[in-house]
Amino acid sequence: MNSATQILLVIASFILALSVLVGLILISTSLFQIKGLMKTKNKLLIQKSRPYVICRRINKQTIEIRNVGNSPARIDEIQGDTVDFSYLNQKNLFSGQFFNFPIAENQDVNILVKYHDQISNFEEKFTI
Repeated sequence: MNSATQILLVIASFILALSVLVGLILISTSLFQIKGLMKTKNKLLIQKSRPYVICRRINKQTIEIRNVGNSPARIDEIQGDTVDFSYLNQKNLFSGQFFNFPIAENQDVNILVKYHDQISNFEEKFTI
């Protein structure tokens, strides 16, 4: 082999090695981007599929406790300062299910609800 052929082979080897290195860098950055997108997607799925227990006043004399989420909630504890909600402790509250409780007219009520699903525990405070 003459020296010109050797130089061309060295240059070709260098270009090939550089191409492999650039390819590895691009693949690595793509994998990190995919990992970030998967985390974001999982967070959105968890938010969409979790239970949301709300307490609201329907009229002057009625409070409604409802699960507006997409999965069932298990009520661990529910406390009200003027209303007895003990009936709901340790009960399942399915998606769309609700309970109504009578209260005195125009009475303010503070409610603490602790509940969980299969994945996480939640706690909500309401002033109605």
